[in-house]
Amino acid sequence: MRILITSNVRWWNAEAAYAATLARELLNAGHKVWVLTLPNSLNETKLRNWNLPIITDIPLSSSNPWQLWRAYQRLQSLIEEQQIQIVNAHRSEGFPLLVLLRQRLKSFALIRTRGTTRPLRDHWLNRKLHEDWIESVIVPAQVIASQLRQVLNLPSERLQVIYYPANPSPTDSQGEGEAQQSRLECLDRLGIPEHCRVIGIVGRIRPVKGQRVLLKSFVALKKCFPDIVLLMLYRDTNETEAEWQGLLQDLAESNLKQNVYLYGYREDVLEIMHHTDIGVVSSVDSEVICRVAVEFFSVGTPVVAFPTGALPEIIQDGVTGRIAKDKSTESLAEILEWMLESPERIAEFGKNARQQSLERFDPNKLLEQTLSVYEQSWQHLQSRLVTGEANVRP
Repeated sequence: MRILITSNVRWWNAEAAYAATLARELLNAGHKVWVLTLPNSLNETKLRNWNLPIITDIPLSSSNPWQLWRAYQRLQSLIEEQQIQIVNAHRSEGFPLLVLLRQRLKSFALIRTRGTTRPLRDHWLNRKLHEDWIESVIVPAQVIASQLRQVLNLPSERLQVIYYPANPSPTDSQGEGEAQQSRLECLDRLGIPEHCRVIGIVGRIRPVKGQRVLLKSFVALKKCFPDIVLLMLYRDTNETEAEWQGLLQDLAESNLKQNVYLYGYREDVLEIMHHTDIGVVSSVDSEVICRVAVEFFSVGTPVVAFPTGALPEIIQDGVTGRIAKDKSTESLAEILEWMLESPERIAEFGKNARQQSLERFDPNKLLEQTLSVYEQSWQHLQSRLVTGEANVRP
């Protein structure tokens, strides 16, 4: 198939990673793929590093009417010249332009992938856009599908849940001795004593990510478990921002600075996540795609998290990790303490997490399920063209 994916994301966030991973899998399967993104963005850099075909000269995010008109013309030329069959919009920017083009050209099927917890406004235009003027909607979690069903009247075949997949683990081929040596070398690179147990968190330093909440929980836990350290891997963070400065101040006041390790961008993040005893996702809002949780699973690390977004759907409480009863420091400390009391429990949950990454979050599933949506959408469009009903869903 010939597929255009729009991913107008400036940062390398979960939405951007979802779109890029899908594009990579489609390309590897022999399909023709283009990814439209923002120029001079971190997303563009990542897409280029993945050797994905990208387009950066169509400004879908512009608020300038003239630029939007030019974007419309360029999109039309691209779709016609490349004979694109599927357009998969992963962001709302430019979505109305794509709907207008789909209505005018009737030559491609339009799919909307919606990866946000922001409720869809209950408005007649939103219902018309999604129910009558596009073919299908894809969401990365059941919680989003449930939200949309409160607003949209879509049959199940037109609203599909497709989870973000785990990348293949770099540690799969290691034997026990090799794995232990790898852990020692990894901890040594990080400056962490080899006898320590590691609680890890990965993500941008933002209030929504809850790193400062986790730090407060860690302070309470350290009194009971002197062998634990907290490892924070962060990215896309401006170290002049208030949240970063607040984290440093909290750290200084905790008197545990020697037990907390902060590292910025690294190429060996997955390896570090593998050698973390417990992964934490302390986000207090959003978390739809749950990329970090799935990546911890892929390397066999259990995850402790707040009951935010799709996290209770991704993490099986008491099987692959734990979900706190609420979003408080005390609740997070309580379930971390429960985990730390039993190394055997941590090991068991880690094995379960790895198994679920293979069963639920396999990249082949993303490819197969998405292609099924694409093919069904394309066939529906063709059948409506034959009957002269391409403007309205049957």
